[in-house]
Amino acid sequence: MADEKEMALSKSVFDALNAHLQEIGLKFRTSERGDDYVIEFGMNGDDIPMQFYVIVNTGKQALMIHSPQPVRFSKEQFGEAGIVLNAINYRLACGSFQLDISDGTVVFCMSTLFAGSLISNEVFDQMIAMAVHTVDDFNDKLMMLSKGMIEKEKIIVDMLHYDVDL
Repeated sequence: MADEKEMALSKSVFDALNAHLQEIGLKFRTSERGDDYVIEFGMNGDDIPMQFYVIVNTGKQALMIHSPQPVRFSKEQFGEAGIVLNAINYRLACGSFQLDISDGTVVFCMSTLFAGSLISNEVFDQMIAMAVHTVDDFNDKLMMLSKGMIEKEKIIVDMLHYDVDL
């Protein structure tokens, strides 16, 4: 259970992010999950709509961005999926794609700590931009891989040309 100081700081971070998103005109929903605060929003990419959850984690004093991917790998595909996700993650500047071996789902995750401070609007904007850019670049490839529409080698070869700059 978080102490009062951690709760107050998390609430301040959440309130600041909430105000910033309202200021820039992003449509979003908020909720509380135990001691944590959650901001949920969607974005349209080049091909597949994307969902994002910004979690102000009070216990860890961390700001986390999660984006569940529209894929599910079978147990037989775990080896191939793991190789591809590792190749992708190796090239990323921030964040990673994670495979849940209990059900074959994939989530993009990014985080930063805020213990003792607030998150600036610029840092938050950069985190969101990098998360959206990364998810948009790979969600279609992961979906095609899960459906057998593309070979892992094609994704890995394309990784050699992946530019992480925004």
